[in-house]
Order: sequence, then structure tokens, then C-alpha cells
Amino acid sequence: MRISSLTPSSALRTFRCTDLDQFRQAYRRLQVEFTPTCATIAAEQAILSLPDCEAYLLNTFPRLIDAVVEQDTTYIGFTMEDNFPLRINGHDKDRPGMSIGVAGAGYKMLEFPGSKFASIVFNREISNRGWPISGSTLALVGITAEAEERLREVTRTAFRFASDSPDEFCLPGAALGVQETILSAIDHALGSSEAEDVRRTVTANRYFDIAQKIEAILAANLNRPIYSDDLAAEIGVSVRTLHNATLRYRGMSLHRYLRLKRLWAVRRQLMAGGHQIKTCAIANGFWHLGEFAAIYAGHFGETPSQTLARARFGLS
Repeated sequence: MRISSLTPSSALRTFRCTDLDQFRQAYRRLQVEFTPTCATIAAEQAILSLPDCEAYLLNTFPRLIDAVVEQDTTYIGFTMEDNFPLRINGHDKDRPGMSIGVAGAGYKMLEFPGSKFASIVFNREISNRGWPISGSTLALVGITAEAEERLREVTRTAFRFASDSPDEFCLPGAALGVQETILSAIDHALGSSEAEDVRRTVTANRYFDIAQKIEAILAANLNRPIYSDDLAAEIGVSVRTLHNATLRYRGMSLHRYLRLKRLWAVRRQLMAGGHQIKTCAIANGFWHLGEFAAIYAGHFGETPSQTLARARFGLS
């Protein structure tokens, strides 16, 4: 489904963004942080408001995501197509499946070009339908191909209905009926799931906890670079263990991931408009300025001086 083909209404909102520095994913009831791994984007999002939940469609871009489900919330997520790779909580999607989580459940996702997702976010914890209960991380559940396609088609139909027939959608009982159809599709999908997949919480392991600690340390030290030895000493594990956890949950080496975070730190400082390029680069560990300039331009599609000029003079 092309999100750009949907017509907004009182119940249906659509967004499009081509600016990395302005993009914000408008999920409610989830705490979401992300690090882009590309220079340019063309992201689209649609949000359908229903009585007890919101349905989301998102055509996104290569990035690393950290998210946690908030209190009194149930999260359901699934892909809308099969033609792109996906890694969630260290596992590559290689068969039909969906994710489910309640308050406090976290997930780390590695998205690639052409990613298309749907999410159903309920404003309460669903406890009366026999759904698997997640722990501190999302539960990843294997379902049948038929159930996965039914979920996708029900979601597409709901968005088309709100777009093409907004007056009918606003009639008493219409939105509640749409919500019930979505609930039924989720019930059907989870009823088809394999018992082994329902029972396991595949990310409740040591590496997930280590990846969480890495993010917490980086977030607490935004004004200074953090290196592998610092992380290993603070977390109390070897650098090799840090590398393995990062490779599993970020899809890249520890060195490359820390460099990416430092690169974004430089960009944030330049976008503030009050720093010299050399000062920012060296402060974040990029002492070889020629190499830094090449890496920066390759990642963001512009030179550091162009970023600084846009920030200082309001250039687009």
C-alpha cells in the first residue's frame, strides 16, 4: 500500500518526511529512539485512530531502533511485505511472524531500505484473550503464512475504508467494528502460532541486557565520546563480549557502532551552529580530519561545512 495514496480525515493522519534531522516517529505509548544509518530518507507514516487503539503504517529507512512499551499498553507489530530483511532483538526474520509486548517490554531493531511495517498499539494491557505475555523484551511469535497475510489484508482494508469512505467510517459503531476485525485477525494469528515460539522470549538473555547497558551509558554521556575499554570496564565484561552483543543487536561491529554514535554527536553539535568543525571532530575522537570529512560526507550526503552553514544561516 502506498501511504501517499491515502486521504487524511479526522480519524486518519498521514505524514511524509525527507529530512533526517526533522523526522520523528509519531508512536504514542512507546518510548522510541533511533540512529539513522543512511544519508537521505523518504519516510511515510499513517495513523488510524480507533476506540481502544491506534493502527500505524510506516514506510521507513535504514536505522537502528531502541524502543520500550509504556505502561497500560499492548503492542503488536508485523511486516507488511516480505521483500526486505529485518533483524529484531538479534534475530533475522526468515518466516511468517509477529511481535507482541506489554508494559516494559523492550526491543532493538535493525531496519533496512524499503522496510514496511504495521503496528497496533492498544491503550490497555490485553489480558483476556489468551495472548502470550512478554517479559522484559518483545515476544517473537511464529505464525502461518495465511495468518500473516490475513493480518496484512485486514490492516490494508481498514486504512482504505478510513481513506475512501470517511463519512461512513465516522458513523456510530464503524470504528469499533474495524477494531474488532483487527482483534479477530490477531487472535487467529496467535491461535496458529507454534507453541515453542509462544513460550520463548528469545531476547531475555545476557546479550540483550548488555546492549541495554551500552545504550544507557552512551545516553548518559552525550557530551563526551565513550570507547570500548570504558564500556567494558563499566559494564564488567570483555570487549569481545561487547562486540558480540553489538553485532547481534545492531548488525555491525562494536567499533563501527561507536563511531556511528560519535559521528551523530558531531552532527548535533554542528547543527547547534556554535562550534568549529575541527573542535567538534577532535572532541569526538576524529583526529584524522581528512578521513573524518570523507566519512561524514559519505554518511550524511553533505560536508561538515555545509551542515554548519545550514545551521548558522538557516539554509535548507
